[in-house]
Amino acid sequence: MGKVSNYELMVSLNLSYSGSDIETELKKIEDYLTENVTDLKMNKIGRKSLAYEINRKKFGFYMIYNFKAAGEFAKYELERKLNFNESILRYVMINEDNRKTREVNVGGKQVKLDYKDTELLNQFTSEYNKILPRKVTKLKEKEQKKLAREVKLARIMALMPFEATCIEN
Repeated sequence: MGKVSNYELMVSLNLSYSGSDIETELKKIEDYLTENVTDLKMNKIGRKSLAYEINRKKFGFYMIYNFKAAGEFAKYELERKLNFNESILRYVMINEDNRKTREVNVGGKQVKLDYKDTELLNQFTSEYNKILPRKVTKLKEKEQKKLAREVKLARIMALMPFEATCIEN
């Protein structure tokens, strides 16, 4: 049994299933996590439009799980289970213990960067959705790297587009 760490898991489910199917999929994930982790906290974000199409889907159902688990379980068993679940469009699992502080100084205020806060992250991207350079953002090198990491996580989860063209709702 390895070291126990805090994790955050964000899952985007396929909405082509009916409402009861989504609830059963969420229940399966919850049951599996309840058996294998401690301090499970769930946050249902719900239906959101994707920033770009994934497998011809324009909408996803987002759910966030925070939990404590051993590294081996999170790295191998849980990821294998998530990879084989066909109802999951995307997921990202973050070890919160290894994650550096995400506070950056913006205009004299300390702001916490988070990949789920797309309104804040959009302030640091151009109209073509490119991350603005340090000369424009006025961030230090380490802060710019933190910003880039959060923007990339938001793009992976289809919360932000990779390029300027995005799907219309």
